[in-house]
Amino acid sequence: VRFDSQPATRDKVFEFEGVRVFVDPKSLIYLAGTVLDYKNGLMQSGFVFENPHAGKGCGCGASFSA
Repeated sequence: VRFDSQPATRDKVFEFEGVRVFVDPKSLIYLAGTVLDYKNGLMQSGFVFENPHAGKGCGCGASFSA
């Protein structure tokens, strides 16, 4: 994982409430439909990816396929 300040030529740019996210074309096919959220609670604090294509999941928030 790395953070860039500017998108690459072919990156898809998403902007939400002033935050820009750059996704390269190869990763975009795996992230299609995924929701990125930020949760701050007693059990969990941080970014959470909700992937509708995940076959299974676990309590740690990670998803995996059957």
